[in-house]
Amino acid sequence: MSQYAYMFWLDIIANLWVNSNETEGDAIDNDANGYIDDYKGYNFIDAAGTLVDDTGHGTHVAGIIAATGNNDIGIIGVAPHAKIMPLRACSVAGCPVDLIVQALQYATNNGADIINCSFGGISESKLLNDAVTSVINQGVIVIAAAGNDS
Repeated sequence: MSQYAYMFWLDIIANLWVNSNETEGDAIDNDANGYIDDYKGYNFIDAAGTLVDDTGHGTHVAGIIAATGNNDIGIIGVAPHAKIMPLRACSVAGCPVDLIVQALQYATNNGADIINCSFGGISESKLLNDAVTSVINQGVIVIAAAGNDS
């Protein structure tokens, strides 16, 4: 993680969403939703509650959105009181559509109002289109990245 991504991470810790039905770090699916230790989000790449951002991109974008202000760390986000639900469905190897779909469903099932899809790509997927349409039909706003080339 880059120095800037680390600063963004420090700036968003206070604004992380918390799954109050889960116990952090006990290796048990306390809320019986199929995800172990999804206390502050979920890592679909590694099927774990451990949050890892191997490129720093997601953390950077989350910081732009919800970095807290007046803490002498870095910046202030455009929505400094927003809650961030970190969901990792991409890695340096790519963004498997099935994992993106799972992350969209997870976010929707756990009360997300807005989902930021901060990934790029040029291929089209009916599975992904259907998942996004379903999420939108449930009243969730979906923001898609524009101009990302990685």
